[in-house]
Amino acid sequence: MKKRILISISLIMALSMSTQAQKLRTGIKVGANLSQLASIEGAVSKPGLNAGIFLNSKLGPVGIQADFLYKRMGSKYETPVLLNDYEERTLNLDYIQIPVVAKFHPVPMLNAHAGPYFGYLINVDDESDLLGKDDFVKTDFGLTFGLGFKISRLMLEARYGVGLVDVFEKDGTEYNNSSLSFNVGFEL
Repeated sequence: MKKRILISISLIMALSMSTQAQKLRTGIKVGANLSQLASIEGAVSKPGLNAGIFLNSKLGPVGIQADFLYKRMGSKYETPVLLNDYEERTLNLDYIQIPVVAKFHPVPMLNAHAGPYFGYLINVDDESDLLGKDDFVKTDFGLTFGLGFKISRLMLEARYGVGLVDVFEKDGTEYNNSSLSFNVGFEL
């Protein structure tokens, strides 16, 4: 009973805030990211693409934004080939990622934002052909934070995301996604 009352009060508050909020805005965004799987020895960041849509709303100096993104993550790493010889390989992890961030606008054109993200693994491409989709945890969860700049309907964002989930649990070492993303967005 208490849960129902709390949920009802929350819904009423959310609806009343949404009527006062500026119009809900949608848009598209595309960008590049540098990602790495933490804990891989000799791993370096690799470039990747991210693209998708967003939905945001603003009420005064605060707002909220939810994205639905395709994001290519992974790492470059070295693997031994012969005695004292290594070969660089690329591991690509393709995710559908949904970050939801709270935004604070100290001035109308600038925002700082932070929040959680949820990711679902849709593809694995490993140059060594030793790893496949079944070797990785399908879901990822983490935190993202960054800065944004907006002029009219054009948005520029820089974000850092850090995974809180061990995405490869095979050998007892914890492997977490991390990425630095730079995006350009356009409100429709």
